[in-house]
Parts: sequence; structure tokens; C-alpha cells
Amino acid sequence: MADVGSAGKRRRHLEDVDGSDNDQPISKNKLISDHSSVSERSRQRRTSNEMSHLTSPEGTATASSRRPITTAVSRKTTASVYDTDYRVTLEKYNTYIMEEDPPPEFVKRARNIISRQRETPELDDAAIKGMRSIMRELQNEGEEEVKNKVGAVIIPGFSAPPNKKLSGVSGTLWAKTVPVPLDLTVLAAPLPLPKPKPDKAFGYAKPAFSPSQLAAINLLAQSPVGSSFASPSEGLPFPFFVIEVKSQAKDGSIRVARNQAAGAGAIAMNGILELVSRGPGLDGFDFNQPLFFSVTMDQERAGINAHWIGKNPQTDQHTFHLEELKMLPLKYDDSVQVLQGAIKNIFDYAADLHLKPILDALDEYRRKIIAQRNADSVEKTLGNVQSGVLPSSLRPPRLSKRVKRASAPSKNGRAASKAQEATIVCHGRASRKIIQSQAEAQPPDACKRVAINLADFEDGYSEAPSMSPRLTGS
Repeated sequence: MADVGSAGKRRRHLEDVDGSDNDQPISKNKLISDHSSVSERSRQRRTSNEMSHLTSPEGTATASSRRPITTAVSRKTTASVYDTDYRVTLEKYNTYIMEEDPPPEFVKRARNIISRQRETPELDDAAIKGMRSIMRELQNEGEEEVKNKVGAVIIPGFSAPPNKKLSGVSGTLWAKTVPVPLDLTVLAAPLPLPKPKPDKAFGYAKPAFSPSQLAAINLLAQSPVGSSFASPSEGLPFPFFVIEVKSQAKDGSIRVARNQAAGAGAIAMNGILELVSRGPGLDGFDFNQPLFFSVTMDQERAGINAHWIGKNPQTDQHTFHLEELKMLPLKYDDSVQVLQGAIKNIFDYAADLHLKPILDALDEYRRKIIAQRNADSVEKTLGNVQSGVLPSSLRPPRLSKRVKRASAPSKNGRAASKAQEATIVCHGRASRKIIQSQAEAQPPDACKRVAINLADFEDGYSEAPSMSPRLTGS
């Protein structure tokens, strides 16, 4: 009986679900109609989900579209060194990579710098073979591994520069960069160039400069806490050499490394031009002097580049160029030795011949600043003289009580003696000497103006005693 009851319950349940017509056959038209309605509802749901991400014509958005949508285009605020058209953007900022032939004299000097023979190589044959074994193991590794395991072995001074005048930093953003000027013929401003962040950058340390020169470096800035022509990277004034390392395993290439090095070189050379223009001036500047070098490398090759300054004849703007001097396959022992010798030579050049013109320009810049301040002080003094008010340092000294008594008539009416009169005249001469000493330190035109006003001052001073009893005897 239990089984019969259970079977009856199942039949009643099925009847409740299927209804009374469950035994009736379903027509073909009804099946097609039901399928069409289900398909239509499914299509409507998909369309609604897709449209929910779009903005309505009135500019309003649905609830699901209020979620922020981020894309590569919306995040892009600067040009990328990986863009295929990045060099087109570089050219809009007057920066070029192997586009023009550099001046022959520049190429000659640059090759002489990197090719100078050294007494002993950095690594012996056994060390070079060991390094090549490491390079084979790094074929599938990223940039950091290549930089730390290969660059640290090949590159002299990778951990610390060989000279106390030099300094080096690794992977530091040039946050205080002053952008290179845009080509004046460009109408629509392109994306800004990215700020450099070299794998390794070398510049100068504090011992390379005197305190007065360091003070002048601080003035080569757009604002006290802003960008700096001299130090685009904090604590690394006048960078002269960068190293960019790429990995073929991570789609890195020498081309991308050159893009990065070209931007850094343009910024560094533009900073030196700014210093020279403020100091001795660009008329006598030696544009054939190499100012910046770079090494661009991966697991297999290393390129040595020199950077030079040209000029656009149409806009009269300076242009910045990267030129490859050598491309060295690192699988050959002599190539590694050539690379190491070239880098050592760049350090030696930077600590001597490259540094001296910078120091001279800083000294001249400081001299001009001081001269300008003195000129401004004299102009202020002249304004006071013309208005009849002298600074306390230039006013005639007060007469002492003894001199005042001497200048007054005596009880019997006799005037002061000639010796006493000479004492008063000397006070006037002392004031004249004060003004004259400041005037002689100024430019000729300022001296002329001082002389004119000095004469007026002397006339006024010579007339001053007439306001009191005369000193001459009757």
C-alpha cells in the first residue's frame, strides 16, 4: 500500500506541473512561436547589457555606465618611447637620432676620446669568458637581470664612479627636467616627451665645484623649488653620460634604448647652453666639443653614441642629435675590452676637459650676477640723489661738537681759523670718495651718470655752510 500511495502522489505532482493538457500533442506552430519569443527575450537582454555602457544622446548615462572606464588612450599623457612614431615626436622637439651627418671635427674629437689606448684592460680573458657564459644564461631574462648581472660586470664605475668629482645614480627619474623647446614651425602641440629615467646616469659631485660655483648652480632654475637647467636629476648636476639596457626577451631593442638616450642627451645639452648663454655667451662657444655620451645595449650588442648640437636655419633654434660611433657585438672578447676602455675614457674626459668650460662659465655667470646687483644698487643710489635723499652710508658725516663750536663765531666775533675750516672740507671730501669708489666699479654709462649727480651733490654740499655763520674772517 505504501508503494501505491507513493506512486499516486508522484502522478498528482506531475499532473499539477504539466496541467490537464499534458497528454495533448503540441502543434508545430506553437513550438515555433515559443522558440521565437525566447530568442527575442534573450536578444533584448544582450542588447540592453551592451547599450548600458553607452552614453545617451542627451549626455546622460545609465547606472552601469557610471563606473569609470579606463583605456590606454585615456591614460596616455606623454609620448611613449615604444611608439613606432616616437621619433616623429622627437623631431618636433628639435631632437634627432642619426638623421644628419655631424660636423667632421666633432666626430674626430669624439672618436679620439673613446678610442684612447689604456695601459691595462678592465677584465682579463678568463673574466670575459665567464661573463659571456652569464650572458648566454640571460637570453630569456628581463632588463633588471641583464643590467645587474651583465652591466655591472662590463661597465666600469657601475657601482661607483672612478673619480671623486663624478657621481652616478641608478634608475632615478629626472623629475626636475626643463623641457626642450618645441620647434617653432609646429602648429599643433604634440604630446610632451617623457621625463628620462636612465638605467644609469653619471654627472658631477660636489667636490667638482667651489662653494661659489655651487651657489651659481642653484640659480640655474626656473624657480627656487622648480625645474633646473643644471640638475634635471636631484643631486646630479650637469649629467654627461647615460646607459640604457634592454632585454630582447621582453621585446626590448636598441632602437628603444636610443629613443630614451636621445631625450636625456637633449635635456643635458640644453642645460649647458642655458648656462653658457647666461655666462660668457654663445658667440665664442665651441660646438664641436662633445658634451654628452650614451651606451645603449642588450644581451648581444652595445652601441656607443655621442651627442652633438646643431642649428635649424629656418627657426634659428638649436637642435640636439644622437650619433652612433661604434656598435660592438658582445660575443667577441675584444669588443668587451673596447667598450670598457671607451667608458673609462669618457670618465677621464668628463673629470678634466669637459668640466673646465663648465667651471669657467659658472664663474662668469656669478661675476655677471654680482655686477648686476651692484649696478642695481647704484641706480637706487642715483634715484635717491636726484630726489635729494641720500642713503645714510653716503650722507656727509656729522660734525663733532668740537667742529661745530669751531665753526661758530667766537665771543669777540672772530670766525674759525683756516685749520678748522680745512677739517670741515675734509669731511666733504670723504663723502665724495665713498660715492666715487662705488661708481668706479660700475659700467661706463653708470659712472657717467654718477659723475653728473656727484657734481650736483658737491654743489649742494659746498653751499650748506652758508646756512650757518660763515667761516671766513671779516
